[in-house]
Amino acid sequence: MSEKLLRPGEAATLLGVSLMTLRRWEADGSLRVVRTPHGSRRIPLSEVQRLQGTKPAHSRVVCVYARVSSHDQKAKGDLDRQVAHLERHLPEGEATRVLVITDVASGRSDKRKGLSRLMELAARGEVTDIVITYKDRLTGFGFGYLERYFAGS
Repeated sequence: MSEKLLRPGEAATLLGVSLMTLRRWEADGSLRVVRTPHGSRRIPLSEVQRLQGTKPAHSRVVCVYARVSSHDQKAKGDLDRQVAHLERHLPEGEATRVLVITDVASGRSDKRKGLSRLMELAARGEVTDIVITYKDRLTGFGFGYLERYFAGS
């Protein structure tokens, strides 16, 4: 998942320091800097937030996404069991926050509110990981497209 990258001048302004200070922090390892394909330096927004103390350095927001196809399956507890299974198998201490998003709809439907919300959160960089039981829970077809979308968000 990509995050917002700032130009050094933008980062320096937000942090209230000079460009020389940013270079010194980069040299001593206090600041993680990303290089673009053309060699330009960019500072991840998360690094600026870490230095400002507004966001934990390695905060991970894991989204548990579960889906059943019908209200009958939900009534039988299939959706709750799916969520419980996913939550039980999350690596301990890995996530700062866990979001649970569910849908009751066909995997072929493009009108799933939960999946739309998940995609919006990923696009804004608010989710670092997505956990599903099987590929078909996320989508009935086109999994590769969603996989590339989430990897690029």
